[in-house]
Amino acid sequence: MHLPDGAMGITQAASWWALTGGSLITAVMAFRNKAKDIPGIKGILGLLTAVSFVISTIHFPIPVIGSSAHMVGAAIIAFIIGPKLLPIIIFLSLFIQALFFSHGGLTTLGANTFATWFGGFFGWAIFYYSDKINYKNSNFFFIATTWLAGFLGSIIVYAISSTQIALSEVHEAAFSTAWATAAIAYAPTQVPFAIVEGIITVGVLKFLMSRRPQIFEHLRPVSIIDPLKHN
Repeated sequence: MHLPDGAMGITQAASWWALTGGSLITAVMAFRNKAKDIPGIKGILGLLTAVSFVISTIHFPIPVIGSSAHMVGAAIIAFIIGPKLLPIIIFLSLFIQALFFSHGGLTTLGANTFATWFGGFFGWAIFYYSDKINYKNSNFFFIATTWLAGFLGSIIVYAISSTQIALSEVHEAAFSTAWATAAIAYAPTQVPFAIVEGIITVGVLKFLMSRRPQIFEHLRPVSIIDPLKHN
């Protein structure tokens, strides 16, 4: 997913930076407010940034489109910290990778951050709204919706990355053709990754809810909507 420098024009890169900048400003404001209520949130943010960094550095290059495929983990992180703070974690993780490991670019950092954040938010939203249906009555429903959240949280990232690539190539090919080319190039590695990520998401969430339920109790107020309330 990590688009390198030069993958898109400066105008498009600036547009994605503007979108990411807005989410970062909102995230920083939320962080400052929540730091007063949750003393350990700085350490949690640092730990989750490290988790995001490790997950996304294990990647496979895709020369056809000048990008790479890897597991994302944004949905799991959003479950724990809430999607409103997720942009901070994603941005810091991708910034370190771009600056020190040439994995992704600095000009495309806005685009990469937005794609990853939105995928995490999408996965979180599936989990949140499935919770509204009261999944506690069905363990199968919980497993199915949590897996779907992890799976689609990963797939959406690459759908957005394909869109970004297609937008940068509209002067050379039709948008639909460029998008399909990018999506097909991602599919052989990313679909299996997403399937595995869905399974890992189920395992991690079940473990945390059974062993460390207080994580969700303390961090739910950070979420962008009413966070994971259980009556």
